[in-house]
Amino acid sequence: MTITEVLLERVHDIDACDGYLVVVSDPDTGAVDAHGPFDGIGAAVEADRRRHELDAEQLDDVVIKVVRWHRAAG
Repeated sequence: MTITEVLLERVHDIDACDGYLVVVSDPDTGAVDAHGPFDGIGAAVEADRRRHELDAEQLDDVVIKVVRWHRAAG
């Protein structure tokens, strides 16, 4: 298997989900919020937008993550 094939397979594994959530976590309060679902680009844009908002409020300790989302079976 070539490196390109390995990378393409890995991208497929990473993208094997129903969408993405933007998770915002405040370590001071323990509050956690999830926003979405989004497609991959939409989640990245939303995470970036929220990071800029929080940075403007000097809340740089708040953590923002983009995580894969899977629909509940059934």
